[in-house]
Amino acid sequence: MISNSDETVPPDAPPRLALSTGGVPASDDTRTGEEAPRRGEHDADPDRGTIIKRYIVLYKLGAGGMGIVLAAYDPELDRKVALKLLRPRAHAGADLMHASIRLHREALALARLNHGNIVAVHDVGIHRDRVFVAMEFVEGRTLGAWLRAETRGWREIVRVFEQAGRGLAHAHEKGLVHRDFKPDNLMIGADGRVRVMDFGIARTDDGDPDDGRTAPNDALVASNGVLAAPLTHTGTLLGTPAYMSPEQLRGEQATAHSDQFSFCVALYEALYGERPFAGDSLAELAAAVAHGRLRAPSRAGSVPGWLRAAVVRGLAAERERRWPAMPALLAALADDPLPGRRRRALGGVTAVLLGFGVYSGFAAMQADGRACAGMADRLIGIWDMDRRAAIERAIVGKNVSYAQDTWERVGSLLDDYTERWVAMRTEACEATRRGEQSGELLDLRMACFDDRLAHVRTTLDQLAAADATVVKQAVSVVLGLPRLERCADKEALTAEVRPPEDPVTALKVAALDQRLVEAEAMERAGKIGDGLVVAEQVALSAETLAYEPLRARALLRRGSLLARDGDFKNAEERLAEAFHAAIASRMTSQAALAAARLVEVVGVRLARFQDGRRWGEHADSLTRAAASDELRGLYFHHAGTLAWQDGKYVEARELLDRALALREKVLGPDHPDTSTTLANLGNLSLATGDRDAARVFHERSLAIKERALGPNHPDVARSLVGLGIATESYAASHRHLERALAVSEAAFGPDHPDVGNALLHLGVLASAEGKLDESRDYYERALANQERSLGRDQASVATILHNLGEITAAIGHYAEARGYHERAFAITEKGLGPEHSKFADSLCYLGNMATLEGKFAEARQYHERALAIMEKATGSEHVVIPLLGLGDVAFAEGKFAEARGYFARALPIWEKSRGPDSRRVADVQVRLGHVATSEGHHDEARAGLERALAVYEGTLAPDHPDIAAALLPLGKALIGEGKPVAAVPLLERALAIRGAREGDPVDLAELRFTLARALWDSPDGQGRDRTRAWELARLARPPLATAGERTARTLDALDAWVRARPG
Repeated sequence: MISNSDETVPPDAPPRLALSTGGVPASDDTRTGEEAPRRGEHDADPDRGTIIKRYIVLYKLGAGGMGIVLAAYDPELDRKVALKLLRPRAHAGADLMHASIRLHREALALARLNHGNIVAVHDVGIHRDRVFVAMEFVEGRTLGAWLRAETRGWREIVRVFEQAGRGLAHAHEKGLVHRDFKPDNLMIGADGRVRVMDFGIARTDDGDPDDGRTAPNDALVASNGVLAAPLTHTGTLLGTPAYMSPEQLRGEQATAHSDQFSFCVALYEALYGERPFAGDSLAELAAAVAHGRLRAPSRAGSVPGWLRAAVVRGLAAERERRWPAMPALLAALADDPLPGRRRRALGGVTAVLLGFGVYSGFAAMQADGRACAGMADRLIGIWDMDRRAAIERAIVGKNVSYAQDTWERVGSLLDDYTERWVAMRTEACEATRRGEQSGELLDLRMACFDDRLAHVRTTLDQLAAADATVVKQAVSVVLGLPRLERCADKEALTAEVRPPEDPVTALKVAALDQRLVEAEAMERAGKIGDGLVVAEQVALSAETLAYEPLRARALLRRGSLLARDGDFKNAEERLAEAFHAAIASRMTSQAALAAARLVEVVGVRLARFQDGRRWGEHADSLTRAAASDELRGLYFHHAGTLAWQDGKYVEARELLDRALALREKVLGPDHPDTSTTLANLGNLSLATGDRDAARVFHERSLAIKERALGPNHPDVARSLVGLGIATESYAASHRHLERALAVSEAAFGPDHPDVGNALLHLGVLASAEGKLDESRDYYERALANQERSLGRDQASVATILHNLGEITAAIGHYAEARGYHERAFAITEKGLGPEHSKFADSLCYLGNMATLEGKFAEARQYHERALAIMEKATGSEHVVIPLLGLGDVAFAEGKFAEARGYFARALPIWEKSRGPDSRRVADVQVRLGHVATSEGHHDEARAGLERALAVYEGTLAPDHPDIAAALLPLGKALIGEGKPVAAVPLLERALAIRGAREGDPVDLAELRFTLARALWDSPDGQGRDRTRAWELARLARPPLATAGERTARTLDALDAWVRARPG
């Protein structure tokens, strides 16, 4: 699943299986300038604390003729592992080579397998001339110990063996034969899961029939590599004779039927307390096995006849008389004639593994349609009742407010995904059996389904170990599973890069790809640091292998993780490398994904709009070449977001509309990624002044989040913030934002950044309402929250500081306000650099502050520097802010023509990008009205100001401060036209708006003086009130007199007006 994370609210060491030419793992023990180890130094078992590669030895778990098994700690991935270490003193010469091959074979065998009932291999290497394998550490006991611990009922025993049988069947499906299945090679974990282990003598099921008599050195150069090398010396049996099949005892090649025989010997022994064949010597045992002489069970009473019959068939001396394959045997073990057991067997898992005939036995499938039955059994141990219960405990057990809602959705989504997986996999098999598709295409489809199941397994591993971070991401983790539909897309499957031809390299690549699946699951679960460790290790191994497709995949995952971690500069480098590696390897889909990600990272996150657009050109052509609607949707989303940030609103709307259509088609109308695109459409609509459309988009986005995640999920709080900003009604907006705050606090507590985000926007709302003290309180709480949760130097802290500076300046505390802006400026410069567009924003804030303080030369420098940055780094939309700042400086200096030039340059830019009726266009028209009035062009001023006022009244509450800001110059224009009577009601309304709330005393003083003029000049009987005019003029003077250079012209005008009216 391809996802994104750029919903924006405004204002606001892997297995290294490298082989030497001799077929033995290359050594990790590099000694530079060291003395060669003394004879015998390597023979001693490692003590506690010994470091083997990166693994720290803890204690010895056991020992055998081949070597020892140690418990060890992996500090890089913070996990316990089991280390199997060869003992050189137990082998010499060719025997040592042979034992090394055997241990290395076990690692290679396990690397090919991916099943919950098979122990996982992590790493293989050399430690001081001794081969080691790092494997999954299983807390538990062997089947033998489990059976000895207490008397077990036959049902309990069968359940355990069913799990083991599924592991064997998976190995057979992958072409591997265990050859030494016995109770001590099964582990029952503390979690109840059974794992088959000790694949040390496993081999491929297509080897030389004479491998029992082939010398080891001859096989080392065989085309099938180390895994095909023989392990049976002349006259020597590998395996445990008591569990061997007749063919193994005769020295013949073992097959999957041989494992079935050994399985049934072990099951018989578990059920009856004794093995099925008697013999005091190997010869007697071999004779009993060869002739099928079963001993009479001594305790047969409790084992039902149907079960005994199933087991005995698997013990037939002739292979053809045994069950056709492990799946058939497992089906028989589940076929209890009692209805109660039958219902349990069919409850969610109705059949058994497809264990043979899929990848190499197409003809057999045509003859036997049963091969396509039982795909659901692949899910046992991965997603079954036990696993489901464990995941539920992991999620619900976390003390978060939305845990139950999350589990209900996660469980339902996983049920749906796995049911579709079973149905589609079964249909793929049936299609080949019916002759509708080739065996080659079936191989590709089955490999695709196996990949999807690997994603399910790694996803569930993350959920099983869930912390609060994982629980928050849990629904998205499951929704992010790769789409099953691709496994039915012939063109896409045949276009994919095939594995390396060399089988050993192919095994290494497969193991490393599995690590990348783990890294992807970690990324979706929010475990970014863990995912980066894995992805970086795979990337290094890919370099060593010199296999470019794997390197491309690893770099792509690293880049994605780095972007999620906020390290956009390094993310850009890795994604660009991934893009070029994918192009070189003809990996169209991966190159398209890398390019689309770079549109976001470079164009949106780093705000290099032109560079982002260039990546967009690559993404556009490659997503079309890949014929992937999902990738096209991702590209359109990121490109639309870039266009929005770049001020290209018409283009942005077109791109986001296309993204929405594709996401609704591919992902569905209720997918969180669809919600993200709707939210960005809402923010875009808000930027263009279409508040009604913005509200509708955000309402749709919120509804999706509530359905997908539950009403108490913290991501719902983010949607509530967007809706709160878009809602016109202050009361409704306040309700949305307060609910966002409550949801975030319930989910995370008071110190999470999401809580600070809700507080920030409550502050913005209070400011818009003119509740400046309340706004300042919200901002201060938001600042404290962000500093506690993120640190003092984060970009979000700078945003809040700028808002605090604005509100403090509005109250008239200029020195304090400057302090906030300067601190925000320093954070932005340090974090983003002096050429970033957000740094230019900080310059504009300081320029505005200097204008308020009357420091006009300083203000001009700030705005000119910001303008230069914006012109270089961004599109024309963003130059408007410094242009308006420069115009404000010129106007304050009385340079009206210069001010008009700046404002006139800004106006068409916003008219084009935001539309002629947007609030931002109205803001520029108000400024031009001030200039025209000051120049005496009163008719011109009034026309523009009336248009601006109409826009404000159509989009804002009737008592919004911006309405008062437009009424003031409109009143001045009417006075200039000799219409003071018309001016009075407008100015009275402005005074009522301003007087009802806190604000800059200078603005209030100018309004009082203007109203005084209108009241004085009005004719007698038509509103004249000279007494009140004198009082208003008297109240206006003190703020003007103390504001410095900024108000010098207005103060002079007031004093002149008073002198002209004595008395």
